[in-house]
Amino acid sequence: MAYQDALGMPVETVTGYEIGRRCVFALNDFRAWKDSSSAARAGLVSVLRNWIQSDTTPFHWNDPRPALRYLERSVTGFLRSKFGADDPVRAKPSPQLARP
Repeated sequence: MAYQDALGMPVETVTGYEIGRRCVFALNDFRAWKDSSSAARAGLVSVLRNWIQSDTTPFHWNDPRPALRYLERSVTGFLRSKFGADDPVRAKPSPQLARP
């Protein structure tokens, strides 16, 4: 629907929605789960069960590229934040001037 709307194509009106359907954004859900306090955190098995029973975003078997690109950017961002590669001062040593 969003694709059709973005292209200016007619979009069919939704008259019903399947009750009980769920959608997850697994990486963001995992981050939220990991960062929550242990008292408020659901068990990992419960979270995984919910993911298995849900539709996922942005991954779909018929178009995996968006998910792969998102994964690549997430891993790259994580590595840069961990090892300082996004800091221009650390990423490239500044040239040293010769002392007389």
